Amino acid sequence: FWLYRKGSGSSNCLANFLSCNMSDRGERNKGSRSRSRSRSQPPAGGDTWVQIVDLPPKSNWSSLRRLITGAGGRILTGKVYQHRSPSCAVAELSDAEEAQKVAQKLDGTDLAGRRITVKVISVEQRNK
Repeated sequence: FWLYRKGSGSSNCLANFLSCNMSDRGERNKGSRSRSRSRSQPPAGGDTWVQIVDLPPKSNWSSLRRLITGAGGRILTGKVYQHRSPSCAVAELSDAEEAQKVAQKLDGTDLAGRRITVKVISVEQRNK
C-alpha cells in the first residue's frame, strides 16, 4: 500500500524499491529448485507399492500423505480413488522394507470410523 503525494518525491522511492526488488529476483532464485516435477521422468524409487482399502469417503492426496508419513514411510507418489466402492488408494514407497513396515503398522487400524486394510502390492497389481 503506497501513498503518493504530489511533489513529495515518493515516486522516486517507489521506483527505487521496485527496481531493487526486480533486480534481486534472479539472485534470490539462483540455485533453487523448481517446484514442478517433470512428468517424463518417474521419481527415483523402487517400484514398491502399498494398497489401502476402505478409506473414508473424503480422503484425498493430503490425507494419504499424512497417513503414510505418520506410519514412518516416505511417499513418492500415489493416487486416491474416492469414487470406487469401497474407496481406496495406492502409494509408491522408496523400498520394500519401508512398504512392509507401513503395511504392518496401518493394517487393521481405525480411520474415521472405518477399519482400513493395507497390503504391499506389485507394479503389475497396481496397474490393474
